[in-house]
Amino acid sequence: MSDKLTVVYRIEKRGERMFWTKIGMSTTNADGTLEVHLDTLPTVSRLHIRDYVLRPSTEAIDTVEKCAVISHQKRDALILETLRKKFNLDGES
Repeated sequence: MSDKLTVVYRIEKRGERMFWTKIGMSTTNADGTLEVHLDTLPTVSRLHIRDYVLRPSTEAIDTVEKCAVISHQKRDALILETLRKKFNLDGES
């Protein structure tokens, strides 16, 4: 499994607006295929998968502040480990 995480969104058009709702994450396998982990089943047929981008949030800011003295590589590894635990991406039940 690659260290690259992506986010899965369902996209729904209501009137003139498009609404994106995060419904899961995916990881890229060694052969380039995706393994998708959904938190919910989509009720619309349009999904979008894009690279995970860390957005400022209380949890993210706390993690980054704790890692301020750690190299970027180690910080990224810690964030990735936190996400894997949070979304149970290691296959544990």
